[in-house]
Amino acid sequence: MTSSLTDPVQDRGREALELLRHHVAALGRLEGLAHRQRDLIERGDTRGLLALLTRRQEVTDELAGMVKRLEGVRRDWPQLRAGLPPDEADAAQRLVDEVGSRMRRVIESDTEDARTLDIRKQQSRQGVSEMVCAQGALSAYGGTEASPRACRVEVDDA
Repeated sequence: MTSSLTDPVQDRGREALELLRHHVAALGRLEGLAHRQRDLIERGDTRGLLALLTRRQEVTDELAGMVKRLEGVRRDWPQLRAGLPPDEADAAQRLVDEVGSRMRRVIESDTEDARTLDIRKQQSRQGVSEMVCAQGALSAYGGTEASPRACRVEVDDA
């Protein structure tokens, strides 16, 4: 039997397993922040949202560093996984699957949040447009001429 001290493939596999555990933990933090983000958006808490986005950036930077460290692992993954004992190889595969699941959930949550924010932005534009039109009407009744552009709001969806 070969000990892990003399089996570099198994050692690298175990290092990869540990990196995957850290990766899943960081994604868990990101997922938790995504849930808090949804709550802050629903409550309209801009200040809280900005603070949360700062924290999300820190976790994202941490994840970016892990992804760099995992690049070599991805390339050699079949060999590294094969070099692990079966229970560790299975655990590693579960972690890889969990990384994918957590990433999908974060992306789906962020996509939904972006839609919500876009709807609010459109509603704000409409509110401003209505206010400008109302001011134009008041100006017309007050004897001053309203600008013909007063009721037109330029919408830039870019």
